[in-house]
Amino acid sequence: MCTGSTSEQIKDAVEAGYAWLGGLAELRDVSYVDLPTSHRPMWSRPQELALIIGDVARSA
Repeated sequence: MCTGSTSEQIKDAVEAGYAWLGGLAELRDVSYVDLPTSHRPMWSRPQELALIIGDVARSA
């Protein structure tokens, strides 16, 4: 889930090899979900966060 940065920014940073994204480059089946908010979406957008988590849980 991308909160402080967009999924495109994260993908670009992974491609550029930024160390702070560690093992993301090694993952092969990754889904990115944008939730524009801050570092703590459970406080700023709890309903949207719950819906996203529920969607992911149902699709697993």
